[in-house]
Amino acid sequence: MERKGVISHIWPHHHNVTFFYRVDVADDHVRMNEEHRAFEWINRTSEDLRPYLKEMIKESGMFR
Repeated sequence: MERKGVISHIWPHHHNVTFFYRVDVADDHVRMNEEHRAFEWINRTSEDLRPYLKEMIKESGMFR
């Protein structure tokens, strides 16, 4: 596992912190603790991503 970056956005009613990791896994089973609500596996960028997420993915070099 390699951390590629972190983004923090403060919105009027909540605060998002997004961590980007490059991870090699044997299967898709993920266990999360009580600090986390969701995760998403991605293997390419998508046009419907928010611009700041696309920029972080681009800067991280995750999909070169």
